[in-house]
Amino acid sequence: MIHHSLLFSDVRVNNYTKITDSVILPKVEIGRYVKLNKVIIDKQCVIPDGLEARFDPVKDAKQFHVTEKGVTLITPDMLGQHIHMSNQNSGKSFSSITHRDTGQKKARSVGTVLFLVFLL
Repeated sequence: MIHHSLLFSDVRVNNYTKITDSVILPKVEIGRYVKLNKVIIDKQCVIPDGLEARFDPVKDAKQFHVTEKGVTLITPDMLGQHIHMSNQNSGKSFSSITHRDTGQKKARSVGTVLFLVFLL
């Protein structure tokens, strides 16, 4: 069920998932039995089955960024996911997002979606 939420293009939501008051950016896959409330999900995230966000603020703050207004931001690096882009000219690939333990990349990813907080 999707209620009061904005889903961009190329978003896949699997069965038994509940999304409320959230913004989902492009190319996101959301697993089964996921519960999201007042969440912004950055592009290219793969949300695992059973993930719940915005129901336990202490747990959310350990893994994700929670704003002063209570919006939970989720980016690929916060999920431990590596997003690879390929350079077609050289045939080399490089990681555009690194593991969540690298705070510098995390801060940049969070900054790209912070403007959406004002929409919620």
